[in-house]
Amino acid sequence: MYSFAIADGAASEALWAWARARWAVTAAIDALDTAGACLVGIIADTGWESDGVRALTDTLDDLEARSGDVSGGLRVTEWELGRGWS
Repeated sequence: MYSFAIADGAASEALWAWARARWAVTAAIDALDTAGACLVGIIADTGWESDGVRALTDTLDDLEARSGDVSGGLRVTEWELGRGWS
């Protein structure tokens, strides 16, 4: 009645691996963007002066900058993955 061709297993596995990698990179970018946005709010909320709060603010500034750097690197990876199967 109906004729179905079985897909090549290796190609299916490669496509599935690519899709999972792309999903993982996108999820990581979303998490970093959310964390970075939260850190910006916390930094603004800790603007008053004190030695402990100043140290906390410096640490939060550093974490926010580093999360932005990692997010940027992952965006490049996401773009590269998009070029692979588009």
